[in-house]
Amino acid sequence: MPISELERKRQANIARNQLLLKDLGIEKVKGDFYSELAPNKGTSLLKKVKKEKRNQDKISDIPVRRSRRIAGVKLQDSQNDLNLSIENAKKRDWGDSDFSDNLRLEGDLKLNDVFGNEPDTVERLSKSFHGKDHPRTALEREAGKNFGNGGIASLRDGLGSLNLFKGFDPSKIRLTSQRMTSIQFHPYVDRKIVIGGDKTGQIGIWPTDDKKVISLGEEYYEDYEPAITHLKLHGKNISRLQVNPEEPKKIYSASYDGSVRCLNLGKLLSENIMSFNSANGTAEGITDINFVSPNVYYFTTLSGLFGQHDLRTPESTKDFKVLRCHDKKIGSFAINPSLSSQFTTASLDRSLRVWDLRKISTISLSQDQEHYPSPLCLGSFTSKLSVSGTDWNRSGDIICNGYANEINIFNNKNCLSLPRSSYSSQRNKNLANDGAADNLIPDHILKHNCQTGRWVSILKAKWQTNPSDSIEKFIIANMNRSFDIYCSNGIQVGNIRHALMNTVPAVSCFHPTQNWLVGGSASGKCYLFDNERE
Repeated sequence: MPISELERKRQANIARNQLLLKDLGIEKVKGDFYSELAPNKGTSLLKKVKKEKRNQDKISDIPVRRSRRIAGVKLQDSQNDLNLSIENAKKRDWGDSDFSDNLRLEGDLKLNDVFGNEPDTVERLSKSFHGKDHPRTALEREAGKNFGNGGIASLRDGLGSLNLFKGFDPSKIRLTSQRMTSIQFHPYVDRKIVIGGDKTGQIGIWPTDDKKVISLGEEYYEDYEPAITHLKLHGKNISRLQVNPEEPKKIYSASYDGSVRCLNLGKLLSENIMSFNSANGTAEGITDINFVSPNVYYFTTLSGLFGQHDLRTPESTKDFKVLRCHDKKIGSFAINPSLSSQFTTASLDRSLRVWDLRKISTISLSQDQEHYPSPLCLGSFTSKLSVSGTDWNRSGDIICNGYANEINIFNNKNCLSLPRSSYSSQRNKNLANDGAADNLIPDHILKHNCQTGRWVSILKAKWQTNPSDSIEKFIIANMNRSFDIYCSNGIQVGNIRHALMNTVPAVSCFHPTQNWLVGGSASGKCYLFDNERE
C-alpha cells in the first residue's frame, strides 16, 4: 500500500527526533537513573506506610479551638465575654463604619455632637418644627358617620386632583439610605414634614419647604436638592415612628434592637426612653408603639408580648410589666380611640385578637414560652396566613390585612357586646387555629395583593387618624406601584399613581387631618401627593 505524503513527513520527523535524543545521551542517563532505584530482591518498590494510632490522651501544648455546643458549655457561661465585647463596642464613636448592627445606642445623644462639622444642619432642623395642627371637633366626627354618595363622590374628586410633589424629581428625594420600613406625616398643617425610618436604624427628616444649594462646577452654576437630615439612632430596623400631638417637637422611634428613643428637637437631644430585654437578658425587638396619653404608651414585641411604659418613671425604678398575647411576633396593634383599655393585635400566628386590660388572667396562653399573665380576650379572627397589620378608627371600625391577600373590615365593633371568646380559659398552644374561639366576622372582605416578597416592606393598611372631611378612610400600598384608598364600607375611592413612581411605595400613610399621602419604597425613595398647584 503506497504511503501518503503526510505519513512520509511524520516518519521523517520521528527519525529526526530520535537522532537528536541519541546525540544528547538521554538513553544513558535514563539507564543510570533506574539502576540506582532498583529495589532489593523480595521488596516492593512502594513501601506500605503503617498508620500510627493517635494518642487520644495526649495533651497539646497549643490550645485547640473546640465547639462550645459539643463541649456542653451553656450560654450563661460565655455571657461575660459577650457583655465585654458589647462594652468595648460602645466605647467607639457611633459613626464608626464598623459599628455592629446588632448593638443599640444607650443613653442620650446631643445633636450638636452628631453634626459637629455641620452646625447649619442643626439650626435648620430646629427651625423646621414650627407650625400648627388642625384638631377635629366632636361635631365633625358625628357628621362623618353619616356620609352618603355625595360625600364619596366629593372625596373621589378631591383624591383624583392630588398631584405628585413638584418641588423635586422623586429620584432625588431619598428619605433613607436603605429599604424604608416606617413612615410618618408630622401633624403640622401649615407646612409638610415627612419622617421615615429604614432597616438599618437610620431616620430621615424632610421638611418639604426647605432646600439645600449644591454647586455643579467652577462656573458657579448652582442647583437645589431636598434638605433631608439623616440620623443613625438605632442599630436595627425601625418598626414605628410616632409624633405625640401634645408635644409636636418630639419624634418617637421604636426599633428591633429593643429600644425606644425620643428625638427632642426643642432640646436638640436624642433621649433613650426604653431599652427592653427578654427574660434571658438579650435585647428583644419592639414592633409597634402607640400613645394612650401624653406620658404613657403601649408597645409590642417580636415574641408576642404586650407592655406599657410611663415616661415619668425614673430610670432607676423601671420595671416593665408585660402580658402574653401571642406566641409569635405581633406585627402591629391598635388602641380603641373610644376606650384606651381595649386594643387589637395582628400576629404571625395568623390571628387577629381584641383584648381588654381591665381584666388580667393568671392563666398563660402559652405552654412553650415564659409564663406571663394575659389580658381578657374579647374577640378573635383567624386568617389563612399571617396577619400583618391592624388599625382601629374613631368610629369603631377595625381593619386587618395579611398574606392571605385580603383586607378585612369589621364595622362599628363595640367589643363590650361581643360574645366571650374561649381564649380566656384555654391553655392550647394552637389557639390561633382553634375555630371555636373565633367570634369576629368581617363585614367586608376586599381582595388585595399583599405578597411583598423579600425585598419590599410588609404592606399595612392604616386609617387616617383625624380626617378633616369627617370621612373614615384608610390607605394601603398597591404592588402595581400606586396607593389604594378605601372607605369604611369597603368602597374604593381612589387609586393614586404617577408615571414617575417606578417602585412600590410599600410603607404609606395619610396626613393625620389633611388628604395628603406619602409612601416610601425599598430604595428609600419618597413619594408625596398633595393638592398644591403649580
